[in-house]
Amino acid sequence: MNPEHVAEVLEKFLSPIGIILFVPLAVPEQDKCIREIVLVKSFKYVKVMGIRLILAFTVLCSEFIIFTVILVGSGCKFPIISFTIGSLITAMALGSIGILTSILTGNAIGGYLVSIGYFLLNWIGVIEERSPLYLFSIIENEFEQKLIFVLLIFTNIMLMILYLKKTATNIDKLQG
Repeated sequence: MNPEHVAEVLEKFLSPIGIILFVPLAVPEQDKCIREIVLVKSFKYVKVMGIRLILAFTVLCSEFIIFTVILVGSGCKFPIISFTIGSLITAMALGSIGILTSILTGNAIGGYLVSIGYFLLNWIGVIEERSPLYLFSIIENEFEQKLIFVLLIFTNIMLMILYLKKTATNIDKLQG
């Protein structure tokens, strides 16, 4: 495969794995009884979510590396590091949008819908290639756009942490 086709495979077909891995991370605590138990434990819920995020990121990186090795082994010629990192950023952006939505709404379905909806808006061309929020920028050799998604990922993670800490603080006030 030529580089354009490899970029398309990585961004359009492998990056949705980020949605599958990240959105369900907060599902167990969406049940009210479980959430109350988790929030009163001495081990902070933010730390639990941090561990889950790190593990999901590790699995995601492993999957991308394995897939890249398979592509290289199949004779595909492409810039390995930039394509792998770029598509990994795409997957993380989709996943971070989904998990933040899932936590804010208290509903995993909402997280899936927002992430998949954003992905499809890019796929069908509603979000155009010139837009800074266009997901598939590697296909167009526009790696600078990925910096916006790195910022989006960190912003989503910070918002998630702030929301989880606020929720835990409110539970502490109710107990005290």
